[in-house]
Amino acid sequence: MNKVEKIEKFNKENNQLYLEVESKLDLLVKGQESNSNKLEGIGNDLRKGFIGLALRNEELLKSKDLLKQQLEMVLSELDVIKKEREDKAARKKYGRIENVYRSVTQSVLKFTIY
Repeated sequence: MNKVEKIEKFNKENNQLYLEVESKLDLLVKGQESNSNKLEGIGNDLRKGFIGLALRNEELLKSKDLLKQQLEMVLSELDVIKKEREDKAARKKYGRIENVYRSVTQSVLKFTIY
């Protein structure tokens, strides 16, 4: 085998090796592009999810504030009812004391008259 044949053989083997490497690199690039596209889709989904969570959180905060206001109103109304009951009980107790006082006063008057 002369030098020219050796060079041609070397070039042919080199070209085959080059084609193999190029083919494998193409597969690698296609795989990376596919992964990149998938990751981009996942990133978009995550962004949409976080936006949805932020909106839901805002709704829940507004709902919490509304419920807090309603609770304050109910507690205020309960305080009024409680005060009215206490006043009624005090009037009732005072009325009993007043009746006893009248009764005692009448008895004393009757006793002093007789």
